[in-house]
Amino acid sequence: MSLAREGTHLVSLGHQMAGFVAVQGAGARPERLVPLHDEDVGLRFDDDRPARDIDALRAALYEPRVEAWSGVRFGGMEPFDELFLWLATGLSDFCLLARARTETARRLVDPASPIGTPTFLDDRGFGYLTFREVDPASDTYEFGAYAHGPKARTLAEAISEQVRIWDRDHRGRPPARISVYPASAPFDQLPPGRIIPKRHTNVVISWLQQDALDQHSVQAV
Repeated sequence: MSLAREGTHLVSLGHQMAGFVAVQGAGARPERLVPLHDEDVGLRFDDDRPARDIDALRAALYEPRVEAWSGVRFGGMEPFDELFLWLATGLSDFCLLARARTETARRLVDPASPIGTPTFLDDRGFGYLTFREVDPASDTYEFGAYAHGPKARTLAEAISEQVRIWDRDHRGRPPARISVYPASAPFDQLPPGRIIPKRHTNVVISWLQQDALDQHSVQAV
């Protein structure tokens, strides 16, 4: 992500999903990995996330999974990092599902990315983004969700609905705006968007709404 100063804060000029060495030293913010099945399947949390009923989440993994498909399709080489970011800002109880590259892990979960896939929690279960092949000839896939636990149907449908909202309102349009403010900045003075408190900053992720985009287009003409 590239940032530029705008007054007392920073704003994104562009961003792209990538993996790199975690921040070290005074700025380090270690993740917390909660194993659900030995080292095969786990949930990745920020270190300041509240404790959950981990035993219930582990039990949910072994319950039959529920699936919900969004109807939203994509090509095999099409990036969908903006969808990952949208899901991270769309629902509140968020973490990442990680899966080892073992046959045991593959039988248990089938996430969109084994490294870290957007996942949503309730008190006793979880749901995550996935996809399936729908047309081998054209290399076309469909986004959907798998979920486990007593409220699996609700979780799976909620994720698929978020995929449809992203597809309708944000896909192929200007990317999210990421703003970084000092941690001392009052929340009521931050712009609209999802606020992610960090140790030294508050990060705000905002999405351009369709009506604002249409108005911008009219003015540009």
